[in-house]
Amino acid sequence: MSIHNIKTKSKILMSVLFPLIFLLILGGIAIFGINSMLKSARWVEHTYSVLEKAALATSAATDMQTGMRGYLLAGQEKFLAPYKSGEATTYQYLSELKETVADNPEQVNRLENAETILREWQTKVAEPTIALRRQIGDAKTMNDMAKLVGEAQGKLFFERPLHN
Repeated sequence: MSIHNIKTKSKILMSVLFPLIFLLILGGIAIFGINSMLKSARWVEHTYSVLEKAALATSAATDMQTGMRGYLLAGQEKFLAPYKSGEATTYQYLSELKETVADNPEQVNRLENAETILREWQTKVAEPTIALRRQIGDAKTMNDMAKLVGEAQGKLFFERPLHN
């Protein structure tokens, strides 16, 4: 069958349909590409959100440590303000992060480990040290405090890896 044997009406129909079908195929490919790019953009946005909250949680935990050290040195309750606000903020961000990465069990596990380590540090280092400083008050028995701070027990908690 030769192109010369095809009727004119069929030739016109084919000359219109072939480009139209080609455009539909290209449109489908373009839509697929755009959807893929949008999905990637959402994951990038998700990643930035996680990184931002992780940085804020880390900063708040550092505030806790800074507030504790300030109180140990000065013995004034006002120096515990960063410790107290950092405590609330850190656990808030850790909770938000767990919700944000709930689809990734490995990340949730790391966050739970981080929270466990932080709570251990509070229980075993920060709170007992703060209580000792309160007992010492302004007396000249800072040798006990210096010895306790010199043991650098808190450093062990902040440098512990988050995975098992």
